[in-house]
Amino acid sequence: MADQPAAEARHLAHHLRRQVHQMVPLHLLQFGVGGTTADQSLDLLATPQFQTWVYHHIILDPTVRRYPPAPAYLRGFLKAYLARVERVGSVGVDEDLLTYYLDLLATTPPTGGVPQEMCYKTYCLDNSTAGPPISQDIPKAHAPRSITLKEGQLLITQGTTGLRTWEAALRLAEYVLYCTPNTATDPTNPHPLIEQGVLELGSGTGLVGLTCATLATTATARDVVLSDYHPDVLRLLEANVTIHRTCHPASVPVRVVTLDWEQFDQGDASAYSGYTVFGADLVYDPSIVPALVWVVATLTRAKCTVYLASTVRNEMTFGLFLATLSKFSANLQPWADGCHTWPQCADWVHRICNSD
Repeated sequence: MADQPAAEARHLAHHLRRQVHQMVPLHLLQFGVGGTTADQSLDLLATPQFQTWVYHHIILDPTVRRYPPAPAYLRGFLKAYLARVERVGSVGVDEDLLTYYLDLLATTPPTGGVPQEMCYKTYCLDNSTAGPPISQDIPKAHAPRSITLKEGQLLITQGTTGLRTWEAALRLAEYVLYCTPNTATDPTNPHPLIEQGVLELGSGTGLVGLTCATLATTATARDVVLSDYHPDVLRLLEANVTIHRTCHPASVPVRVVTLDWEQFDQGDASAYSGYTVFGADLVYDPSIVPALVWVVATLTRAKCTVYLASTVRNEMTFGLFLATLSKFSANLQPWADGCHTWPQCADWVHRICNSD
């Protein structure tokens, strides 16, 4: 049986890294894991081994060094973390961590609480408790499967909401990752949802599509297509595809296309025949519902299966979507068995297929 304190430290360390690299809001950061509170985890957080691990695997992670989170965010994280270390009076603060924090204080201008517009976030695709142990001999940096995106921190940037990752995209990416157990545990297993090609509608930052590209088995999978319409979003997608190719040079082909829902026709849909289509947070504006439904229904006639994840902000808007969809002989169906392999997504992800 594994040593329990060592296991708890490992779980906590990788949970913390996952949060920081993804830039989870500072007020939501969890310094405890597995039912433990931050106060209960204080002794683990403050050990010299844990502090050294934080420096080497959170701050000096190779991907994060190349594509760092916002400096103001790292400053806020270290302020919160080092304050917890100092609460354990018998343990000193790691010199490397303290030096890095002081450098951030000296070089990072105050933002007055307003986040900078663009930053990098790295989303871990592996279990947050996986990875090397915490020990006196710091192992080589663990490199979990991950996706790094350039994205905005504001709700609206450059007149669009498409430059940041929204909650529904996170849920849909989790669904893709966990809906089939053997692909979540063994990356070499073909993923049944993405091997025949993937089209993402309204890609935004591209999280869902690039998750598919990262999980796809290159020997058998087709391409991944990211689509959007706003020119600034398309430029951001191209930038994120470039990052993806740098981090995952053996990835399946990924391309970015402009897709105008109002001009979409059966000929366009035929180019994606048999593809799996994903879309996150697309049902938010009543004025675009008819065009969205047209695209979805047309794709289902081209033997595509569509998976949508939605945050229902307005029941009337979502009801309009369902009513309009039914006119095109398509059905919105919750995933069979309540998405039993990843029940957290059962209320988010729905499958759309042709009922003819």
